[in-house]
Amino acid sequence: MAIHELSPTSDDEADNELTHSNFFFVVGVVIPSRAPNIIEQVWSMISELGFSKTIFESHITKIEKSLEVDLKTYHDTMVNFNICKSVTNLATQIWRINKNKKTKLEREVERKLEEHNHILEQLNRTLIQKRDLEQKNQLVISSEIKDVLEMEIL
Repeated sequence: MAIHELSPTSDDEADNELTHSNFFFVVGVVIPSRAPNIIEQVWSMISELGFSKTIFESHITKIEKSLEVDLKTYHDTMVNFNICKSVTNLATQIWRINKNKKTKLEREVERKLEEHNHILEQLNRTLIQKRDLEQKNQLVISSEIKDVLEMEIL
């Protein structure tokens, strides 16, 4: 249910500008409707004063148009808000998924790096052992050659 209040305007402003209105929406509140009686009373008072209804009808038409514009603006705003909210939620979910994937990938990369480092350390130890063995072999060969040469010389 929408309750309409006219914004305070002077008579000059009412003639030159569109009538502004303020809305507030009441949900779940039942307001007893005395409007038809009040409207009838206002029309009878206007008739008693000798004024034409058409002057007031144009003002009421302005108010109705203003209400329609305000309701459309409110509706469009709510629709846009809901769209933005949905897009924000979707973006947040995608960001969380990407963040989780990133941390998962980072952990995978770290694990692979540790594996490679471990393999490199083993390879390095093996190369050191091989070098040491080759040096020992060279020494053994050198010593055997020396022994053979000494034997030949003797």
